[in-house]
Amino acid sequence: MAKKFEVNSLSEYVNFVSRNNLNNFISRGENKKFDGIIASAFRYQTPIKFQNMILQFYNTIGNDVTNMQRENFVAFSQHHGIPTNLIDFSLSPLVSLFFACYDTDTNSDKSGYVYFINKSRLISINEMVNSFTLGDNLFQKLMQFNLSIAPIIAKLYTYEHTHTQEVQKIIIDWTSKLKVDLIRKRKYKNLFQIINQFRKESKLKTEYTLHSFSQDFDTKYTYSEKILEQLIKSNQDYNKQYSNFSLYDEEIANCYKLIEVALVDRQYVYDKDILLMLLLMRTVFEELFDYRYTRDLIKTFDLPFYFSYSPPNILSRIENQSSLFVYQLYYDYDLIDPYIEETEHRMIQNISPDYILKVNCKEEILDALDSVGINLKFIYSDYDNIAKYIKSKSLGL
Repeated sequence: MAKKFEVNSLSEYVNFVSRNNLNNFISRGENKKFDGIIASAFRYQTPIKFQNMILQFYNTIGNDVTNMQRENFVAFSQHHGIPTNLIDFSLSPLVSLFFACYDTDTNSDKSGYVYFINKSRLISINEMVNSFTLGDNLFQKLMQFNLSIAPIIAKLYTYEHTHTQEVQKIIIDWTSKLKVDLIRKRKYKNLFQIINQFRKESKLKTEYTLHSFSQDFDTKYTYSEKILEQLIKSNQDYNKQYSNFSLYDEEIANCYKLIEVALVDRQYVYDKDILLMLLLMRTVFEELFDYRYTRDLIKTFDLPFYFSYSPPNILSRIENQSSLFVYQLYYDYDLIDPYIEETEHRMIQNISPDYILKVNCKEEILDALDSVGINLKFIYSDYDNIAKYIKSKSLGL
């Protein structure tokens, strides 16, 4: 749950950032209250094929861009108004404050908002961006256990070893998602029993983890191993009357192979939590979008971490805005069902900030920011915005 505060001046804001050590956070400013932090590609009532727009943009201007812009073309497209799954954040709290206050709509909200996310929740995908093709979906590849995604697995292991409790919570919470209806409650009933057993024992022993052993198991299984075994068994023993999805041996083998490739020559203590998390997420996605039961075109999901991407200086504004993108995860389904008119369904990751700061007195704060050089001219540094800034200052607009 995000912590919420209000400020009324630049000095209050600076003191708040300093007092809460928010320089160790990324931030995003929005000049009005929206339903959530959502990438531009996901702000439509039905899923759009935004990848086609990026490709069309590239086919039109591709010969005129630099190699660096070509290698980071999704970010380049984002800055030119093409919908993408990237969300603009900044490493500078002052830049985010500017965006929370700057507004060309005189009838807009009187307050803006700055959202802060702890950097410890970020998993960088910088080194993978150049290997993407324009139509690539990183999360789709991850859920298909594609070997090209191995570098991400290694980073997930690093995250898991420093955020053990968060990963355990993912596994427990995502297991509960399989209770979507009576059919799946039957299919995964033994899995739910193991999770409930872990919850009971962990309440009695606060140091209990998924790596702990239970005396109730016939052999010395950890909870992680037992849950993984039961997840796979539930799918292998499934009957068509229970659901339309099963994890197949080939998929399970691919997931093991992905982990093996990711951890080669790395000094990690091998555990099955990440393997369990991936197989469980894949199972939940497929079960939630079993076309016989869903009519929802868009669903959301939660994860405690976010994939981040720091673009090089492909445009001057990148450096001035201290830009960083959150790569909002999504998972697409193309379903063929005569009873559903639209056939593309999409799962989208929720973006949940650690702090939400309501910013009042926007005009006064903009004047104060201008006095320290944070203004339209600095933020964008293109000819049109420099001219707009000069005109505004000269005419007192």
